[in-house]
Amino acid sequence: MPEMEKKRNRIFWVAQAGLLIALLVVVQLLTFLMPKSVPLIGQLFTGTLVNLVLIVGAGAIGFAGTAAAAVLSPVLAFAFGQMLFPPMIPVVAIGNLVIVAVTWAFFTQGRRRFRTLGPMSGIIGVVCGAVAKTAFLWLSTVLVVVPAFFGGKKVVAQLLSLMFSWPQLVTAFVGGSLALVVLRFIRAYRE
Repeated sequence: MPEMEKKRNRIFWVAQAGLLIALLVVVQLLTFLMPKSVPLIGQLFTGTLVNLVLIVGAGAIGFAGTAAAAVLSPVLAFAFGQMLFPPMIPVVAIGNLVIVAVTWAFFTQGRRRFRTLGPMSGIIGVVCGAVAKTAFLWLSTVLVVVPAFFGGKKVVAQLLSLMFSWPQLVTAFVGGSLALVVLRFIRAYRE
């Protein structure tokens, strides 16, 4: 590959990753401006949009650029006051990487290896990614973060256990479903 093409590809990759990060900043800004009266609604809104951006990135850009955005997302959430517990930043970052890796694998490898699945590989990828991310977040929260940091604070432990259980599955499913629609338009545009 000529040197000029390598540079162009690197620039293109940085631009795509930057676009994902910009979208995540907009999501965090929108949810920062939402009223805080019902915290779970804000989490459902934010989580859905973050998962939408991450899964679209996995399907349209690839793993590396989306992984950078996935890791930065909880840092942005903390900066905007959406994430109140700093010990959860690395847990959420890894959870985001899980959903990106699983959906990306199904978007790329699923179509190649399981030709009989066809477009179903994206749906299966979203379902598997949502379940894997939720399982990781819930288990990490309940087994590691809560005992290590919030063992004596029952209210905080209960809140974290709730926030990182079924709402994560809902936001991943809804965000993933929306991402499949967006990806269909992106693929149609590229063809």
